[in-house]
Amino acid sequence: MNKKVLTSVVLGIVSSGYFSTISEAVMLDTVYVEADRIHDEYAGGFVDRGTDMGILGKQDYMSVPVQGLSVTANVIENIKLPNNTLSEAVTLSPSVRSRGGNAYNDISIRGFNISPHDYLLNGIPGLMCQSSIPTSFVERINIISGPSSLMEGSSSVGGTSVGGAVDIISKKAEDKPTRKFTETFSGRGTWEEAVDIGQRFGKEKAWGIRVNASLGKGITHRQKEDMTNGSIFFNLDYDKGNDRANFFYGHFHVNEFAPDLPLNLGKMNVPKPPDGSTNFQASWANYAYTNDILGLSYEHDFNEHLTWYLKGGYHDEDWYSCFESYYPTLQDDKGNYESY
Repeated sequence: MNKKVLTSVVLGIVSSGYFSTISEAVMLDTVYVEADRIHDEYAGGFVDRGTDMGILGKQDYMSVPVQGLSVTANVIENIKLPNNTLSEAVTLSPSVRSRGGNAYNDISIRGFNISPHDYLLNGIPGLMCQSSIPTSFVERINIISGPSSLMEGSSSVGGTSVGGAVDIISKKAEDKPTRKFTETFSGRGTWEEAVDIGQRFGKEKAWGIRVNASLGKGITHRQKEDMTNGSIFFNLDYDKGNDRANFFYGHFHVNEFAPDLPLNLGKMNVPKPPDGSTNFQASWANYAYTNDILGLSYEHDFNEHLTWYLKGGYHDEDWYSCFESYYPTLQDDKGNYESY
């Protein structure tokens, strides 16, 4: 008898608790889920395992049928050179060679020449200038080696995508606020100050702002080469659920005297290599330019296999140059050269 009464009491408590959960609304505490918005970095932190493959989407470079490499911002911070960091960073890919000096960031991929005008910025072609591209705003650089028209499309500037493609990805605000000031000394006497500020806000931290600004002046590692530069970049992004949007604005100005240009060899035997700091430009040679760029993109995921996107941009460039010679060609082992 006692056993039956006990059983009834237990069942009554369970049933009572069940009905109370239906009649009363229960408010749970807010749960915050944190995740890295950037791809996983490979051992050492200089290479990103994930890379944007255009029409193929975001892929692990170890699992795609083409050669791709994603260079991280750690590379830029660790190989800092005045006015030439971008070229040094992309040459980490074994298929990329630098063709320009400080004045031009031209490269070749598998032997095919590519102008920086053909680089992409956040997947948008035609927004980059040819010379001295700043790197303070760069989060990573995606490099595709080999024909890339199917994945990235053809350049709107008239270049070729036979050799490959270079896509520069701008910095976005991270989950943790960014407050960074950097003072850099490089070359023979170049000082550069840079600030990096980022913050996410709004519900679920869906909105983010990242601002990068820098100012540099001094003598580079080349003889006679004197450079002044300034830049500011602003990135606003939205990331929530299946929707992503990004707005980017950049303004940068460079004024350089005795800008270094590569020296080509004519029909002669290979001479003894000159000092790496040798500059064949006259000290009065000068180039200056100002760039304003805008980029806007929107993406929506219909499912894990299908994404719709719309991207567009605007680029205004004001260029001035006065050179003694463009691309000098060495004619003999006495140092005589011709140029145009």
